[in-house]
Amino acid sequence: MGLDSLHPATRRSFRIVAAAVVVAVITFAAVVAATFDSGTAAAEPIQIETSSDGVRVVTLIDPLMSPDIAARALSDAGIRNEVVGVMTGPSRVDTIVSISIDSALQVGPSTADRLTLPAGFAGTVVLNVGVATPPGQAYATPSDPFARGEPLAGLGGVRTAATLLRVASEQGLTVTIIGEAGEPISADEAGDGTILFATMVAPGSLLIRLA
Repeated sequence: MGLDSLHPATRRSFRIVAAAVVVAVITFAAVVAATFDSGTAAAEPIQIETSSDGVRVVTLIDPLMSPDIAARALSDAGIRNEVVGVMTGPSRVDTIVSISIDSALQVGPSTADRLTLPAGFAGTVVLNVGVATPPGQAYATPSDPFARGEPLAGLGGVRTAATLLRVASEQGLTVTIIGEAGEPISADEAGDGTILFATMVAPGSLLIRLA
């Protein structure tokens, strides 16, 4: 499965889209991998720490806990908030996929699971919650193809492209393969290459990045 059968113009457009997806997915993977050690056990999905100068750090601790509980924790701390639906895969529906702010207000160092709010912050913290994605539309937030509810659930031990492509084909998935150089490649070119990561980018659409 590759790009060889596509019209040249379609192939060029597909490469551009695929490259953009790879950048987004790599950024997403780096954010998910980041951790914040507060030194205390958290009973809430959101942890809010306030420094002596009024700067507050809001950290998403448990994305699987009810968004309502997270919203309540923010409200109790006097932080205005809202819940916004973000299209994603089945495994992330009804979970908090990220936290953000509602405007271009200046904030401190922030990631998808940690916000640094300046003293006197008057904006709104947004709880981005996963919602089901209609067929034909791309995910706003990629999902793990091996997670429960996903097409390849339980197959996280697969490490070679050839094996994953075979299983993906059996599941009827459309696969895009990104080679070591960051360009789309064919299944033949991928061979038994080692998988760096795999992610679902749309319903029935799998992206594989080789190491």
